[in-house]
Amino acid sequence: LVKLWMHGWRNRYCGTNSVGSIFDTSLVLADTVQLLGFILPKGNGMPQAGFSATIVRMVRLVRLARLVRLLRTGVFKYLFEIAEGMEGGMATLGWSIVLFLMFVYVASLIFREGLG
Repeated sequence: LVKLWMHGWRNRYCGTNSVGSIFDTSLVLADTVQLLGFILPKGNGMPQAGFSATIVRMVRLVRLARLVRLLRTGVFKYLFEIAEGMEGGMATLGWSIVLFLMFVYVASLIFREGLG
């Protein structure tokens, strides 16, 4: 509701991301109908089989594709550069750990033989 109030109906449902917004709204409405089916008493005239939004919840996984699209934007450019820098530094860090452990091993052998 806050996004709807900030951006307005036209920008929310007719703008660049209208398909995703309509999909989100339909998921919320389907879950609301299912919740009302569980909350309301059984003798209210609604069918006993009820509406199952389980399939709709599984379709909700499609929303993960929106996250992938969000990661392609320029906002995360520096984050990816930081991650690539960390990945590039892993080899250097690994070899420096090996060198340090070799020094510790040789020093421990010298002290073990020298001090008994």
